Amino acid sequence: MDKGEKIQIEILKKFSGEKRVHLGAQLYEMSVQLIKDGIHHSRADLSEEDIDIMAKEIISPWFKKRH
Repeated sequence: MDKGEKIQIEILKKFSGEKRVHLGAQLYEMSVQLIKDGIHHSRADLSEEDIDIMAKEIISPWFKKRH
């Protein structure tokens, strides 16, 4: 762990549990949007529904590994 990560952790420890959960949810939503934007950029021919399906296929295995 580098110095920047240690500082981040110290700051996050000062947040309430509710604030950390809210921040985590925001980060998740931003990640999902980045994945969708990447898919759309590389496959502009896909519908929004197809992009959603592909994004879920990318996210699901990653999320399951950590829980």
